[in-house]
Amino acid sequence: WNPKDVWIHIYHCDPYTGFLNRMLLKNSEIGIYHAGIEVYGEEWSFQYFEDTWNDPSISGIMRCLPKQMAGYEYQESLNLGPTPLSPEEVDDLLTELSEEYAASTYHLTHRNCLTFAQHLATSLKVPKEFPPWILGILAASTKVGALDATVDYFWGWAKWYMIRKHEPAEEPLPEDPTEQANSANSWTFFGMNPSCSPSVCPGPAKGSEPEASSGPPMPAQTLLSEELSDRPF
Repeated sequence: WNPKDVWIHIYHCDPYTGFLNRMLLKNSEIGIYHAGIEVYGEEWSFQYFEDTWNDPSISGIMRCLPKQMAGYEYQESLNLGPTPLSPEEVDDLLTELSEEYAASTYHLTHRNCLTFAQHLATSLKVPKEFPPWILGILAASTKVGALDATVDYFWGWAKWYMIRKHEPAEEPLPEDPTEQANSANSWTFFGMNPSCSPSVCPGPAKGSEPEASSGPPMPAQTLLSEELSDRPF
């Protein structure tokens, strides 16, 4: 085993791309895959997070143990050959890329884990060509305008859904002080105290759990492997 060897690890896709593969892309003999690049014993990839579309400061560069990206099903690996870069040079490269690849810039076909994997492999100066079949969906979308428009429309809808799902709940407008005073006077007039006892207005049960979201469960933290190291990427 040569730690300088650069590997591309290929995974089956997430729920959104899985839907596209089953409903639209399978008959076209193309698919959308997730891919990560391993170098010096660590695997790197580019992803989106459901709750960071409006925050360009969050990097989409992720790291995990090789072949163990959480949330994806490992499929196969291809060796692209050794990199001439030292571990320190690879660290510097990944620091630059972590700033360049914000999670909010992710697009399903135009800027995704595959384009990042190709970019990283090229930057690592590997001797072998990046497998063109992995980029099949990207090539197809540039050649077939209708396909690209379909994927782009679906992705726009998926982003809208994710943004709406994570929007904070709107707080009620503060009550007008005059109305508050009139309300209190009415309670006093009828000889009642405007307080609310727990037996009349019970709150949520202590320790109760909130209802699960009806959307696909993909919180940002589940995309991380449990065995990540503590580097600041």
